[in-house]
Amino acid sequence: MSEAEYADFVIANGQKITEINGASDTDLIIKDLKGDVIITVVGVSGNNKHSSFVTFKGLDWVDIAEGTYYFAVANIKNMMGASKAATLQYCANEEGLYRIKDIYGEGYSLKFRDTGDTASDSGGEYKVLSIPAQPTPLTFGNYGAVSVRDVATWQNDDSWLTDNGMYEDNSCFFRLQYFVSAGSLGYGWDKFEPGV
Repeated sequence: MSEAEYADFVIANGQKITEINGASDTDLIIKDLKGDVIITVVGVSGNNKHSSFVTFKGLDWVDIAEGTYYFAVANIKNMMGASKAATLQYCANEEGLYRIKDIYGEGYSLKFRDTGDTASDSGGEYKVLSIPAQPTPLTFGNYGAVSVRDVATWQNDDSWLTDNGMYEDNSCFFRLQYFVSAGSLGYGWDKFEPGV
């Protein structure tokens, strides 16, 4: 199809948003998009049409284990409690990507990657993990939004990555720092224990 024909196809078959008027914003929530996704939007004003599109990959999450997540940092324990039921998942369409689903609230999971390296300690051999900076829905007093990252990211030093791991039984440990724009709220070892 030509661009004009595709715009007509979207108008005829797409979901219409009626609450928009002039230069304004609106949100449309579309759930459970998996794989390669293209979303096209067509704006119509009289006989004039303008289309735009965005492409992304919808992640396909698969449960690995149910268990308990334990928070280590006092400020976070005060907000979340000492522990919480949790689900460990892996991403079926992006190799090495994992998450603790919705651990901070709906839509706010702790995402992490397998670095491809292994290490060992008294618990045995484990996959080394990396946890980039990511938002949570939590706020801390007047300081605003709370984010989380591993100590390696915080210190910009990969030698700290071995402080994050996943054993063969799917138990995980993460040396995390919780922070706001003004600074650190503390750091420590959060952990996930399957079947607990």
